[in-house]
Amino acid sequence: MFKKILVPLDGSTLAEQAMIPAVQLARAMEAEVLLLRSIQPIYNAMPVVAGEYEWIWPEYAREDSRREIRDYLEKVQHLYECPDCVVHTIAHEGDAAGVIVDTAADEQVDLIVMTTHGQTGVRRAVFGSVTERVLHSVACPVLVTHGKETIRRILITLDGSEVAERVMEPALAIARALDARVILLRVNEIMPINPLDVAASWDWDVQEPERRLVGEMRQAAEAYLREVALRHSLAPADVQTIVLDGSPVDRIQEFARLYGIDLIAMSTHGRTGLRRWLYGSVTAKVMRGSDRSMLIIRPPLEELVA
Repeated sequence: MFKKILVPLDGSTLAEQAMIPAVQLARAMEAEVLLLRSIQPIYNAMPVVAGEYEWIWPEYAREDSRREIRDYLEKVQHLYECPDCVVHTIAHEGDAAGVIVDTAADEQVDLIVMTTHGQTGVRRAVFGSVTERVLHSVACPVLVTHGKETIRRILITLDGSEVAERVMEPALAIARALDARVILLRVNEIMPINPLDVAASWDWDVQEPERRLVGEMRQAAEAYLREVALRHSLAPADVQTIVLDGSPVDRIQEFARLYGIDLIAMSTHGRTGLRRWLYGSVTAKVMRGSDRSMLIIRPPLEELVA
């Protein structure tokens, strides 16, 4: 499925951790790896002409930067050598997020693999914002990695919508390439009945229909996950289906932590369309609050506003 994998780098060893899953996937899929680093120009604080300020490159700085970046990319290329795949290096001028998005489009990239943070200190927050800006703009899936651990367990979160199911194919492609276990999870956004509350104020006419509704929703969710697994030719031995009740963000993060999930796969939008990705979405909150790697896909705009 993935024929071109883009790995954005910023010169830090932390950002280079993205090379590990990128090379593993490239080797398994015979894919091409593109190593990318952006060159940031220097803002001129003095007017170039009357009343105008702009980004400029002193010639010596431009050449020095180009040379340093070429050397750096070649070093990474040799450090993470992949004899079974083709590795290319790319350097472009511009801000990091814009360069990543433009390169992904120009090169028709199938997957971007990057870390949420790059260089240490203040730069960590900067690179984290770059990741979110990239997620807002690219059409291809993005694998946001948090560490060096091998991906063995993949949690695919679904909410019953076709948009959310768009993450299935890339997630399963990764699972097959890395021989990883797949778990399908759906969280019903309802508050489970508290038996203590029921005992304290027992009202059969109110409580029994509520209990019945919870049970029916759980059965429907379980049937939906089984149907999705069958539609994607997943045998019962190849997949586990889980239904939980409560807050999606809390349940996803809790499940990933308790069951040793290595990769959480999610779509950026779910049942309620475009509004879910305005910095308050389930996906954004899970990404910010989880220490697990994530595979995130942003479906085409026409699917989100339909």
